[in-house]
Amino acid sequence: MQRLKHAQTSTNSKKKSTTSLMKSNSAATPAQCPMPDCDQSLMASNFLQHYLRDHSNLIFIAIEDRETMLFHFEESAFPLNTPYCLGVLAYGGRAPCRSENRPVMRGYAVENQFLPQRHNSLKYHLPVLVMGCRTSRLDGQGQGDHDEEKNVSIVFWLLTMGTGPQLLGYLSISDLLLRHQRRTMVKLCELTNSSSEFPGILCPGKEWNMLQLNRSEIDLLSHDGTSLIKLEVMIDGPR
Repeated sequence: MQRLKHAQTSTNSKKKSTTSLMKSNSAATPAQCPMPDCDQSLMASNFLQHYLRDHSNLIFIAIEDRETMLFHFEESAFPLNTPYCLGVLAYGGRAPCRSENRPVMRGYAVENQFLPQRHNSLKYHLPVLVMGCRTSRLDGQGQGDHDEEKNVSIVFWLLTMGTGPQLLGYLSISDLLLRHQRRTMVKLCELTNSSSEFPGILCPGKEWNMLQLNRSEIDLLSHDGTSLIKLEVMIDGPR
């Protein structure tokens, strides 16, 4: 059974890996922070520290195996055509959640450095951004349309740095009464400098990268804008 951890959105020296898993090149390649008006260049080692220090207004939570991060939001919380970070999570790895099973010790994350003292226990966790965007530009739709709003969709994806093997996440979207629900498995995207519109997503048209809600789905889940929408996020580390 999944264990929930709640997060309410606004309504408007390094140890060697114990396995042979290899880290990706992003561990040593800097990339720009995807937050609007932030030009900080990030490495995998200071990725988590940057958000805890410089974007402390973001919701943050640490989750273990099979736990989920839970959001409630309304459509208007997302600025149009601007990537939006719902929150930051630190994933502690698969159960049993002992130190040797942490992502860094398993070899698919980079040690988090320069953490505030109160978060020092998270140095072996994998940091992940829960990203969303309310957009009329996906796949070119809506451009030049006089009724742009009918072409709006909301997309969600998971963003990290420094992973090695393919990591998966589960995004579950529903209305508050759970009458309508979708659950999608997505890959964790690597933060790179290759995409300015959807950071970390190389091919926005592929659902494998993200969960997408079209206009009719947004209206259905929000009961035509009268209710919040629920999003649950879970990370699935390598076996």
